[in-house]
Amino acid sequence: MPQGLVPALNKVEVGGVPLEMEWEASGEIYPGDVVEFDQTDCPKIKAGTASSDGILGVAAVSVGSITMRGAKRTVAYAASDQVKVICGPIVVMLRLAASADITCGDHLKAADSGEVDEYTCASDTACALLAQALETLSVNTLAFQWIMAKWLK
Repeated sequence: MPQGLVPALNKVEVGGVPLEMEWEASGEIYPGDVVEFDQTDCPKIKAGTASSDGILGVAAVSVGSITMRGAKRTVAYAASDQVKVICGPIVVMLRLAASADITCGDHLKAADSGEVDEYTCASDTACALLAQALETLSVNTLAFQWIMAKWLK
């Protein structure tokens, strides 16, 4: 019987052939956050925001980076760290907003601080559709929660 993709414990990319770019962080960014260019300090990047329509991709776990202070998704990149950004036809683990209640198949948009939240087609006009959820997750009070999603951008 076929089995779905299984997310790795320390990784952000689950499957696909990603395009990888490296940028300098202008502030704190967690692996699994959506990222965008920092317009005041370009070409640095920052965590994506809820009203952004310029999301570049997803911040990856960078095990080999000497500036990264750990290889897990719960360790943030600090300002001036080099951040590997992945995008393309991929399945990724995205950092989900704590207030989100997502059903498998829901579309996702950028939330505050690089997280993602549910995209509502009828009311969301000032943001970009980024991904589609591949699992169901209920509202959670944990500091971090990741959701597996197909990247659409």
